[in-house]
Amino acid sequence: MGMPPAKSDPIPHTRRVRTHDAVESPMTPQEKAERQFKKKQRQQVEGAEAMAEYEQRAREVRANMARLRELRLARDASTRRNVARAR
Repeated sequence: MGMPPAKSDPIPHTRRVRTHDAVESPMTPQEKAERQFKKKQRQQVEGAEAMAEYEQRAREVRANMARLRELRLARDASTRRNVARAR
């Protein structure tokens, strides 16, 4: 009775053969360049959209914080006036 196969060896007593190195890519260098260029363009567009969304959200957060600050200041002023009247 032999030892069980190692955990990293999914199939005992076989070797992995790299087939992708032996097969030529169906894409020409021009096609690869165009693909990379389109990918970069898409990333730029998506990045710009993401930045615009981030900035819009930041503006909304700041506006909400300013609104809440105004409400808090008004509440505090009202509380101070009520405390002053009670004395």
